[in-house]
Amino acid sequence: MMALASHPEHLTMPAGSDGSDDLMSDFEVLSANDESMAFGAVAANGPLENLHLSLPHGDGTSLSSASDDLTHQEAEERIAKVLQENALLKGKLADSTAKIKQQCDTFVAWKKQFTDAEVALKEELSDTRRKLEEKCCLEIELRDLVEKLQKACTVHASERQAMTLMTGKWGPKSGKDGAAEGQTISSDCTDFYDVVPGLLPSKDKDMMSISQAVVKLHEEQSKTAELTQKIDQLTEQLESKTWEIRELEEVTSKLRQQVSEAESRNTAITSQATTKQAELETALLEKEALVRALQGQCEGKVAEIEELRRALLTAEKNCDRARRDYAELLQTWQNYENSNDAGEQTFVRVEQQSGAAAWRDAERMKRQSERQAQELSERESQIEVLRQEVERLKKDLELLPPLQAQVEVYRTDYDTERNLRRQLETTVQQHLNTIEELREQINALQEPPPELRSSQSSNSSNQRSSESNSASAQQTSAQAMESLLPCPLCQEVCSTRSLYIAHVQSCADGQEVR
Repeated sequence: MMALASHPEHLTMPAGSDGSDDLMSDFEVLSANDESMAFGAVAANGPLENLHLSLPHGDGTSLSSASDDLTHQEAEERIAKVLQENALLKGKLADSTAKIKQQCDTFVAWKKQFTDAEVALKEELSDTRRKLEEKCCLEIELRDLVEKLQKACTVHASERQAMTLMTGKWGPKSGKDGAAEGQTISSDCTDFYDVVPGLLPSKDKDMMSISQAVVKLHEEQSKTAELTQKIDQLTEQLESKTWEIRELEEVTSKLRQQVSEAESRNTAITSQATTKQAELETALLEKEALVRALQGQCEGKVAEIEELRRALLTAEKNCDRARRDYAELLQTWQNYENSNDAGEQTFVRVEQQSGAAAWRDAERMKRQSERQAQELSERESQIEVLRQEVERLKKDLELLPPLQAQVEVYRTDYDTERNLRRQLETTVQQHLNTIEELREQINALQEPPPELRSSQSSNSSNQRSSESNSASAQQTSAQAMESLLPCPLCQEVCSTRSLYIAHVQSCADGQEVR
């Protein structure tokens, strides 16, 4: 049985607990000197400390003597005082029980506060998860936009390459070769119009002039520049996201370290709490058994006092009867002195009938009184020993409530930190999964776009199919294609197709290869 002091207004954390846990910042462990703590019938400055039996202490005096200090009225008063002290003890026990009930209600209120705090933490955790999901969705949208822009850039680069090749073929020729190659250029231009989409509105209209093709080429170059700027911006955003991922990795490592520290601290606290709880429960059972034994002894002492009271009344009655017999004997002796023979016979008769028996009864009551006084002195010494034992137990019991409260705090801290550790492990796992996905997406973005190779292969196949009508024209156009391959990003001309593909890929990645 323990008593916990109630503080419903505010609860503060004990000084020995870890300050990193905000959940437990509303506790206050009571001091061992709190006046509101009580234990059953054993209370500080209670009636048990002032319990002094008022019976005689065996000084060897006779109850039958005329000068005895203990009278019937004094015995009644002292017995009434003992009964009153017993009633006070019972009242103190009732008050202590009421205090314990009140403190149990306070404990229930604390439990409700803990439940509210747990609900608030769960809501905060759900908000954090929602924000993280929104961030992941935003990153996915950005990556989709990057892919779309890369595809558009690839398409524009292919169109620009085709127009550049066409412009190179339409360049100024010498006067003597112009008339001979007119028909060949017209057929080549027609073939290029079929390959490059968007240069001619339809096949029924006239072919586009060189100036219009140049204008169209400049427009495509401006679009390509805009797409390049967008790609640069998206690259910067990707770098910022990469830095954020690194920061998340650092936070994850810190969280793991905190989790390991919390686990070690929880293990130590759990072992201490288990040991301390076992010790406290054992001590509490021993103290309760001892208190029950003391209460039984007190009840036995009350019964013995009642028996002594009845014996005292009997002894007083016998003493009064002996005094009356002695008065009669004295009267008989006086009568004997007044009369000679008749007085002697009367004295002998009275002595044989009542005097000898009265003296024997008086001696017997005297011995009985001495024996009872000796027993009372022994009981008084036993009561003094019990009073000292009660004082020692009371000091021990004053230490039980704060220790029990500390054990409860340790247990609550352990449960809270265990739940937080599980939540942190879940969060860390989610962060790790997110980081892994982002790494895969970054690797996918760093790989060369497959559309560029497919567009090159499609352009070459279309070129070969358009030049299959004439073998000489096919060789001439193939040499021109391989000799003039400008980069759509930096306008640098590559000599071969393989160098062109490698150069375009390096320019797209921001690392130019010459």
